[in-house]
Amino acid sequence: MSVTSINARLAVGDNRSAQDKFYWAIAPRAEAYNRAARRFATGAEVLEHGCANAAVTQQQIAPLARQIEAIDISDVAINTAKADNSAPNAHYKVMGTTNLAFGGCQFGVRHWNHPSS
Repeated sequence: MSVTSINARLAVGDNRSAQDKFYWAIAPRAEAYNRAARRFATGAEVLEHGCANAAVTQQQIAPLARQIEAIDISDVAINTAKADNSAPNAHYKVMGTTNLAFGGCQFGVRHWNHPSS
């Protein structure tokens, strides 16, 4: 899917809820992953890939982490994340995972956002 099509989908409020009916199949593993992510994020510097609107960042990771760099390839998603989330330790950037631009920064945790989180 191209960034243009992702932006178009997000601009009209499509949150992929039609796919929710399929996530039951991975729910136990997704919850185990989320528990581990929360445990490792506590007091850490976290890089969150694919943050989308940053609901997971705001609700689950920000209260625990020292700092979060949340990235997504969609500028629409990042603009929504910035507007809707006020965690002072979270920073949102338009960036893909193949072109990380953080200089020599080291992250203790890398978290991939999961739709059923």
